[in-house]
Amino acid sequence: MKDDLNNKDKEIQDLHEELTNQKDKISALQQEMENLEQQKVQTEERAEKLKSVLETTKKELQNAKDLEQERHHNDDNVRTLIDKLQSELDDNKVLLSQLSSEKQQLTGFVLII
Repeated sequence: MKDDLNNKDKEIQDLHEELTNQKDKISALQQEMENLEQQKVQTEERAEKLKSVLETTKKELQNAKDLEQERHHNDDNVRTLIDKLQSELDDNKVLLSQLSSEKQQLTGFVLII
């Protein structure tokens, strides 16, 4: 009977140890779950920040593209204006040459008379 009692005590002690081990495992798993939840929240926060940065970058890129396109348009307008002014300058040079020639002819004609 004493052996039975010792066996039962040993069995109870083993069950207590197993219960303690199980409680420790549960506690460790709960802690791991909490850590994983914190990591998840941090990852979601980082993802939101990156998404915000991406959206801002997209807007800035579109603005830069729009400005570049406007600059090209302005460059085209400036080239057109330069060409027009160069043509007017050439026309004025021809006119000046003609007027100078007429002046010389008139000056020569006045000297003859």
